[in-house]
Amino acid sequence: MSIINSNNEYKLSYFNFYIPVKETDEWLLYNSLYQKIFITRSNVGNILKQLDQDFDSNILNKKDLNLDKEIKQKLIDERFLIPVDSNEYEILQNRWTEIRKTKSRRLFLVILPSNNCNMSCLYCFESDRNPTNKMKDYTMNQILEFLENAIIFEKLNINELSVIWFGGEPLIYPEGIDKLSQGFLTLCKRYHLKYTSRLFTNGYLLSTKNWNILMRNSIRNIDITIDGNKDTHSLNRPLKTGNDSYHKILENLTHLPPGIKVLIRINVDKKVYEKIEDLFYDLNAYRLWPQKHPYISLYLGFKRYYDFNGQKLIKSDFFTLKEFAEIKEDFRELKQKLYNNWATKNNVRNAKLAWRFPEMNPFYCESINSPYGFVINADGYVGKCWNHSLDPQRMIFHIKDGYKAIVNNKAFKQLCSFLQPEYDDVCRTCKYLPICDKGYCYDFHIVKCLPRPCTTWKCNLKEVLKKQYLLSLEKPDQIQSIENLCKTFKIEKKDENSSH
Repeated sequence: MSIINSNNEYKLSYFNFYIPVKETDEWLLYNSLYQKIFITRSNVGNILKQLDQDFDSNILNKKDLNLDKEIKQKLIDERFLIPVDSNEYEILQNRWTEIRKTKSRRLFLVILPSNNCNMSCLYCFESDRNPTNKMKDYTMNQILEFLENAIIFEKLNINELSVIWFGGEPLIYPEGIDKLSQGFLTLCKRYHLKYTSRLFTNGYLLSTKNWNILMRNSIRNIDITIDGNKDTHSLNRPLKTGNDSYHKILENLTHLPPGIKVLIRINVDKKVYEKIEDLFYDLNAYRLWPQKHPYISLYLGFKRYYDFNGQKLIKSDFFTLKEFAEIKEDFRELKQKLYNNWATKNNVRNAKLAWRFPEMNPFYCESINSPYGFVINADGYVGKCWNHSLDPQRMIFHIKDGYKAIVNNKAFKQLCSFLQPEYDDVCRTCKYLPICDKGYCYDFHIVKCLPRPCTTWKCNLKEVLKKQYLLSLEKPDQIQSIENLCKTFKIEKKDENSSH
């Protein structure tokens, strides 16, 4: 559908990116707001790039643009050119509002069955607390009462219950997970709610008994952190007892039941990444990856440099954001190489790289922004942010206060309405704002974290898109075809006059 503008006056979208591909005499045009990619010949890209650089020429008449009629209309239809009176930040705001309306029908709980942990991770924000070992029975009963009151009070607004088991280490108290989960499942059946559940664990206590508890209680997604090979993992994530956890965690994962998916997070610094291949070799030796892909998958976590609990850390050991952006690409290619080495030896079809595209950021943190989002620790204190789960100054409510008293509290309502760009001029005027996966974090906002946490796309978006495009042309057996992507993503094929 064409965008109608009675005056025929248009301007370039503020969120356009212009990526020259000299190797093919083309340009990739990408728009972060509308999630569009358009491949066009060189002269079209040159004209648009010149207009973008010359602010006075940014507003233009459709008839005056020195382009083929078909290309001009295509650029308008795909919103690289937009009506001159368009307010794109307002479009973003409206999008965020609609997302919040849609997502806020889910009752979202982050629960710490134990505030304690069996590890002393160097970088843990909770390690300086004096935590409660296990949640009391009366606290669990108060949670179930709180939840049922919420469901009854909001019965026209809620259609799902989603629970995150967090800690401390939640599997220190598996009986608490079992009891609360059975109560949650009963309530969901009674009130016809969909139920989903996820567990964050260090993996050391994933015994056969605990795997069975997870299966019985419909906990189908597990997040585990393994920081590289045995040496780097043991250094960064030591057990309080001093025992080895690395091989125990891998052994536990060999008993992964069918139907459960495990996502392994690797918090990387330079020392961790230097030996990252050792982790893959060990996973292969335990027949975990690639053998159990896609039920076991891995990704990198960015370990920012902080003064962690007085630890004497060396800043040069940490990646900068730009360096981390680069190793994310390297890690993706490493996974493909190691997977295909295994696949070739085992007569399995080789894997192609999936295209990496920035995802639209909803600027929505479910625990903060949802009026039905709550973080509840083992002592029954209630707050909104995961990172504050053991902070008495931030966990300002208690479960015994009751549902209505908490949600009607002024401080609670203010947290629900939090939207980071409204507080930050730099974020609000950033071309990467629609795809930024960092700027919505309330914790970064209140601690005024510097340097500002930005998306890695800010470091290498153009390079990554161009590299993938050229790879799809030169080595189509290595990456998903861009022609196939046209069916999934809003990617436009090259115009007929393109160079190839």
